[in-house]
Amino acid sequence: MLYFTLAVMIGFASAANGWNNGPSNGNQLPESLERKVQNLQADLEAKGYEVTRGFWDLFTIEDCQFTIAVIGNCLGNNPVSPYVVPAVPLWPDEFVDQSTRDLLGPTPDDTWWTYRLDEREALVVLAQLPPPAKYFGMHTYVFTREGLVDPADLVFLSVTDLFLGELLFAPSSNPSRSVMSAAFGNSINNVVIERQSGAAFNQQRFFIVTPDAVMEREVIEALLRAGVPARNQVFTTPVSTEIFRAGLGPEADDL
Repeated sequence: MLYFTLAVMIGFASAANGWNNGPSNGNQLPESLERKVQNLQADLEAKGYEVTRGFWDLFTIEDCQFTIAVIGNCLGNNPVSPYVVPAVPLWPDEFVDQSTRDLLGPTPDDTWWTYRLDEREALVVLAQLPPPAKYFGMHTYVFTREGLVDPADLVFLSVTDLFLGELLFAPSSNPSRSVMSAAFGNSINNVVIERQSGAAFNQQRFFIVTPDAVMEREVIEALLRAGVPARNQVFTTPVSTEIFRAGLGPEADDL
């Protein structure tokens, strides 16, 4: 990115609120969480960071119609458990893969369900976590990558189940890319959250996805200044650039 050195994308999820299409749709965040959001954005912008605010949606079994229309399957989703999916506006110079438009359903024109992540960028989720349940977790995936699967690869050959093979090695709707659905590390789930912070359900917790250690530290410090009570309430998904293709161009991974 030529016009700034560091950037922060902020997505907001509240698994207790249902549908949210950004800050102006009338579905407000809890007042204390909204205050932290505004404090964080003001703090980072005052330090010269470029910040954009996202929204989130519930992806349910009914929404499979969109995914099937785009890539021919529904990503192996759990049909009885909806997914909370954050989305953020595109940067002006961010490459857009038109073949995945409306992958999980219609979105505003400047927003995509998938996104690219620059080396000095972060996706930050400020969340009101759900009421007690058996399980929930947060995952970041590489969705598509430039290049095609090698049919002689040992991993490819080891998957003999037809359905699983089609799910794991599905061709993208873009003929120059392949669907990956590869997760970064382990899920940040309710057990991980409870062990680190003392509680999980019905709590406000904060999540950072970034490949840059300096950005991670800057965002954590900004969250604490914005009103997050303690460092143990912040969770980071480390993204290694050794396995992840960072950037905003067509050669970068789509998350």
